[in-house]
Amino acid sequence: MPSLLEKIIKKEIYSIETTITRSLSQNIDKSINQIEKLVSSKLEATVARQIQVQFQTIGKQALQEALRTSVEATLVPAFEKSYKAMFEKIDGTFQNGILNHTTAIQQQYGSTHSRLAITLRETIKSTPFIIQKNSIHVSLAKLKVTKKITQIFFYPKPMFLHWS
Repeated sequence: MPSLLEKIIKKEIYSIETTITRSLSQNIDKSINQIEKLVSSKLEATVARQIQVQFQTIGKQALQEALRTSVEATLVPAFEKSYKAMFEKIDGTFQNGILNHTTAIQQQYGSTHSRLAITLRETIKSTPFIIQKNSIHVSLAKLKVTKKITQIFFYPKPMFLHWS
């Protein structure tokens, strides 16, 4: 009888062991699948965010560099050239006008030796200094405008560079 009892107990233990093993195996498989899905979705979202941030950063830097290079290569030299031509034209016109005006005044008051004529001659003689002074002011204004344009194009506020 002990051997029969022993066989029955072994059979029951084996049956319980098989049931428990199957049940644990199924539960472990379900848990592993759920964990795998959860980790996979979290990992995909994180990797996608990192890739997006990297592309935005690299894209923004590349766009800013391309814009800066383009402005340096085309817009600034073109602006300087046109500004120089405009300044030379204005300066030439101003010089010619002053010369004509000076000649007319000298002819009109050349023979008069009054105090007014002497003051006028002194003023006319100082005209080149005034012209030079005005040329300096115009050059300084040109530098300020060039600096402002450079600031606008090289250090723009990146409102249009936001990535969605």
